[in-house]
Amino acid sequence: MEPNSNPPIVFDYLNSRDYLRDFLHWGKEHRQGFTHRTLLEKMEVSSTGFIANVLSGKSNLNARQTTALTEIFRLNPSEARFFQTLVAYTQARSIEEKGDALDSLRTQVRGRYKKLDPRQYSLFSKWLYPIVFDLVTVMRVGDNHKEIADLFDAAVKPDDVRKALEVLESLLLLRKTAKGVYEQVHASMKTGDEITSTDVVKFQQATLKKAMEALDHIPAMERSISVTTIPLSAEGLERVKQEARNFRDRVLKISEEDRAYDRVYQLNLNLFPATKSIRKGVK
Repeated sequence: MEPNSNPPIVFDYLNSRDYLRDFLHWGKEHRQGFTHRTLLEKMEVSSTGFIANVLSGKSNLNARQTTALTEIFRLNPSEARFFQTLVAYTQARSIEEKGDALDSLRTQVRGRYKKLDPRQYSLFSKWLYPIVFDLVTVMRVGDNHKEIADLFDAAVKPDDVRKALEVLESLLLLRKTAKGVYEQVHASMKTGDEITSTDVVKFQQATLKKAMEALDHIPAMERSISVTTIPLSAEGLERVKQEARNFRDRVLKISEEDRAYDRVYQLNLNLFPATKSIRKGVK
């Protein structure tokens, strides 16, 4: 069979713009008369630069245009539904909208050959999961769910711990030994890009809330929370971000070398604009 003679498989994508770009490239090679012009005519779009703007993220597809594309691409009903949800996921503006679309994508690909490694996103779907993952290196973790729950505030119940262990085991991140004790399968996890963005942001939101609570409930000698306000250029910002990445790597190395640990900590580094861009020369 001729290489790439089959069209791109929509279930292999987590960005509708990538799928559209690959399908257009494939269509030009394998479908006679498949051009941007015919595509625009069938979508009832007059702007010749519309497709390019969609691919670059400058323009979005509306519902009618999305439906037209499913017909032009000759997608079957399940493929069409996935593509429509993929467009919603790609174009979503809020975390809530993106999360709803991602949940729908997960449901639609369940049981398929889709290259979705749950390890890439489910670890961060609950703030408790990464902490329980690290706890197994600090203490004996088995069926002692209440003992573990007591390490947290009253909001964490034994059943929450049990659920966390079940999820981590199902993700092949933890395994239970013959002695009934959990151990890590992977000492570190790889997180993806598109697929992890929603869950990681939710996880970050949850940990930031915990950091705020720590100001009221954790003694100063057991925490380190500080705020620095600084002016930066775009170049300076990139340098600071790189320093933050370097610092995080050094912290991870310290943790790896520290064999006397007796507690799990969370470290948040936050850098965000406090003002809008100030025009040069304006004081």
